[in-house]
Amino acid sequence: VEVMGRDTGWIAGSSGILKEVVPGINQLIYLPETAFEEEKFIEDEKGALNKNNKLLIVTSEGLRGSNGDYINVDSNCYEVDSFGHKQLGGIGKYLQSVVKEYITKNVKLQEAGVVQRCAMHCSAKVDLDEAEMVGRYGVTSALEGKSGFMVSIERQKDTKGYYKSLPGLVDVDEVCNKVKHVPLDWIDSENSNVTEQMRDYIRPLIWGNEEVLSEDGLLKYKNAYRFR
Repeated sequence: VEVMGRDTGWIAGSSGILKEVVPGINQLIYLPETAFEEEKFIEDEKGALNKNNKLLIVTSEGLRGSNGDYINVDSNCYEVDSFGHKQLGGIGKYLQSVVKEYITKNVKLQEAGVVQRCAMHCSAKVDLDEAEMVGRYGVTSALEGKSGFMVSIERQKDTKGYYKSLPGLVDVDEVCNKVKHVPLDWIDSENSNVTEQMRDYIRPLIWGNEEVLSEDGLLKYKNAYRFR
């Protein structure tokens, strides 16, 4: 499964939470924070398949080799965005070809694509609540005359030790074109997975379910163009 993540592996790493619902899951996770080595990848797959012939591989789109270059990126055939970043995609097909050549032909590729940005019916209540929180805080701050800031989410705990968050403001120069990396000690590089610290971080971010409005089997959404 190829997911978003040019320079950081928060989305791919969050799949490690699957261990909570499928304790014996046979899973390997690859993040941009650690250098990718094809030889180790092949060894990982062979070792995992020797334990169980059902294996889930989750990879960020922006894996890099030990030389710092993106894996399977040809600078002559990729477009760039306004920051000069290469428009990535294709690491899944590359890894699929490696598996087919060296391990087994029985491999399926799933590219999450645009769906991972817009599948609102899969959103956690925490996610929706925080989206509303930062939206309101942004509008309030703008009405107060504040400009040049990004609304941040400050992670805290309540009096009982449970997760809670508060909005804040960060100077846009401190975050524009910057990357927040997954801490290296949250990555189990030896076993190509994530640690319990990563799962602890992700767990409260997916709490809760929100009722999804639908009609005749189709989801109902607000038309944003009406508010222009």
